[in-house]
Amino acid sequence: MTAAFSLGVFPGAMADLVVAPGVSPANGRGSNEMVTTGGNRHYQRGRKNPRTWSVSRPWQSPDFARVLGLAAQGLGGDMVLYDRAVANQNLVPATRAVGDGAAVTVAGMSLGAVTWKSLTIPVLAGRTYTVSAWAASGSPLTMTTPGGTAVPLPAVSGGVSTRMFNAASTGHLTLARTTQVTSGVRVHEGLPDGTFYATEGTPTTVAVRDPERTYQLVTDTETLADYTVELLEVGTYPGAITF
Repeated sequence: MTAAFSLGVFPGAMADLVVAPGVSPANGRGSNEMVTTGGNRHYQRGRKNPRTWSVSRPWQSPDFARVLGLAAQGLGGDMVLYDRAVANQNLVPATRAVGDGAAVTVAGMSLGAVTWKSLTIPVLAGRTYTVSAWAASGSPLTMTTPGGTAVPLPAVSGGVSTRMFNAASTGHLTLARTTQVTSGVRVHEGLPDGTFYATEGTPTTVAVRDPERTYQLVTDTETLADYTVELLEVGTYPGAITF
């Protein structure tokens, strides 16, 4: 068992959701495919890929499903899911990490520069994060941690610039673009590794379906059950962007 997820009403309390191994997030990207009579295939796909997580936990007391039950009833506000596997790669969605500006070399790839002015990324207290971005020269970004002051990323001469921080509180990390041409924006849990990952981002707003339970033990004083619940990505990324 591992606390692969955290669930709660951001930036309020986020409870660890320890689940059984084997979670496979299902992809929901819309697409349209057509093959012409001339033998040419055309494929269109949506920019966003709404995910669905089906998680389970065997032989648990009702306390395990307490938060899930509240969320399924629509109580307590919008629920946010933090997926640690995604956080180890990139909290920033690919649609915000890369743009359609001038080309920048990012980890050996030519990617478009971002065009936004500022971006906020939800982060959790007690976690160690690395902020990185690629630029042709200079400092690509300034970063402001929750409750902190603005600090520029180190200047580079063509390559990746990184800076680590420990989140003292749960809140939003703010990234502000400088005048440098910048791409490959990444925020991830862990140490700098000099690479870039394109992900759907995390955390994300989710709808929780009513937990399914299979009773395994019921006595006068105790109830144990196998729980399964689906978490469906809804709405938009819970960070803000300014152009």
